[in-house]
Amino acid sequence: MFLLAVILAVTAASPDGWWSPWTWTPASVLVTALLVIAWFAARADLRAGAGVLMAGMAVAAVLSPPSFHLWGDGALRLRNLEQGIAVMTAAPFEPGGYLLQRLLVSAGLTPEGSFRAAGPAGGALYLLGSLLVARRAIGRECRASVLVLAASPTLTVFFTGYVESYALPAGLACLCIALLSEERHSRWSLPCALAASLAHAGFSALLPGAALQEWKEKRKASAAAAAVLSLSIPALLLAARGAPGALHRVGIPDPVERLHLVVFTAPVIAAMAPLAKKRPSTQMLIPASTFLLAFLLFPLERGEAIDWDLGALLLLPVCVVVLDSARDAGSRLLVPLALAAAVAAGPRTGSFLDAGTSEARYMLAADGATDPAVFEELGILERERGRFDLAAGFFERAFELSGNGRHLAQVAESARLSGRLDLALETARRAASERPDVETVWLQYALAARDAGSTADAMEAAGRHEDLFGPRSPLWAYALETALACGDTASALRAAAAALESMPGDPSVLVNSAWACLLSGDSAGAEALLERAALAAPFDPLPHYDLAVMAAGSGDSVSALSHIREALTRDPDMHEALVLRESLTGPPR
Repeated sequence: MFLLAVILAVTAASPDGWWSPWTWTPASVLVTALLVIAWFAARADLRAGAGVLMAGMAVAAVLSPPSFHLWGDGALRLRNLEQGIAVMTAAPFEPGGYLLQRLLVSAGLTPEGSFRAAGPAGGALYLLGSLLVARRAIGRECRASVLVLAASPTLTVFFTGYVESYALPAGLACLCIALLSEERHSRWSLPCALAASLAHAGFSALLPGAALQEWKEKRKASAAAAAVLSLSIPALLLAARGAPGALHRVGIPDPVERLHLVVFTAPVIAAMAPLAKKRPSTQMLIPASTFLLAFLLFPLERGEAIDWDLGALLLLPVCVVVLDSARDAGSRLLVPLALAAAVAAGPRTGSFLDAGTSEARYMLAADGATDPAVFEELGILERERGRFDLAAGFFERAFELSGNGRHLAQVAESARLSGRLDLALETARRAASERPDVETVWLQYALAARDAGSTADAMEAAGRHEDLFGPRSPLWAYALETALACGDTASALRAAAAALESMPGDPSVLVNSAWACLLSGDSAGAEALLERAALAAPFDPLPHYDLAVMAAGSGDSVSALSHIREALTRDPDMHEALVLRESLTGPPR
């Protein structure tokens, strides 16, 4: 109760705390009601309570407005999914959630739909862990209360998981804790910890705790040794972070504060359950207090005083302490604690479900922030809304705080989309010199060069990208487009050869390479490439139209008309094909 009082006192003192009255929305009332109904259902049958919670989350995932997860990181993730960007390029620290979404998209779901499907997967894992913990409680009221206590932070992680992809690793972490707390099931905790680490790189810190629990059972290792050794990864991280560039030299980018927090605190989660006794021990209270202080004091999440994305994870050890110490007390403590948690969870979760409130809270957090991620995500938000000049300003502020050339590349993209092509190219050059190790920097450099009509820059971007990231760079396609637009035959032929090597079956590369051949006078080579393009894209009228233009230019009107018919079969309203047919046959009668 003392821990609960401290949480309430400190967070209530925050001007935008979890329990601030103005965070209440209609969704807040529904979330609170869902948890209370789940409590009553779980009193009758534990599985019924879990079913109520899962049904509520599924309904929220389907009916919630799409805009609440399509700004900030969500907008970036959505665009990455739409463009099919590789997992390790798009989400190097959180590949699991992104890979799941990629698989769902390949199975036929829309990119937006993948958000709605991936979240319940994490929620289901979290509830499964909650059920395993609740099964150990004494009495129906105790079991119902444990389920609601665990589910209250679950909802926060579940809905922030839409944006931050923490739902899956958080669910796996909860399941790992539950399995570790039961010796006969602990052998499954290591696979759960491994899966969590694959879902999000920061959760690799769960592995020592899970492995040491196995060792503790077989080798009689002390609980204190398990707790100390499980902190080895964050200790090494802190030491490496103190040495400038140490992480970068071994190929690991310097972690952002959120990742740092996960790696710093996740081992304590794994160490908590093996240490759990009916009465809290010193070994339990110390890491639980550390977590509580992190939850209350760490100035992380984009200008907020508290990192809400990970708040549920930070409070899990505190919950373990409370639950284990309260089992003997029966429902006297658990029932009011569970209902208080339900009321506390409503405003926060409701603010995520309400798009306007969610964005207002985000904007408030950004005011006066010193975290570059704040302004990066604001820039993403404004860019997706088409306000490119405003987006460029936010990205510039992010660069001023971070010195990271990736933010300069985002400035270049926004400037290019707003039509300021010279500024876009100049900024893209700066970004390439600042962060040559980031692939998206070279992509923006190539696009800026294409739109500004600078063949030299486009060739430079493709060549450097190939040198840095291996042969067969896809940026040669942009270099080819640029050279063709500028009439640079030599560069077009060089770019065509490289583009055909990297993307031999891409229809647009085949068509553009054909025009490069035509510029050099190789009509036979151009015709062969266009024939390949027609086979590669059987529903695209463009290759047939280009073949018709070539045939008409050589005086072969029969072949030209045949290809025009093929083009019009695929697109009856293709204006260029209709005009060419009229020039060869006269106006229709």
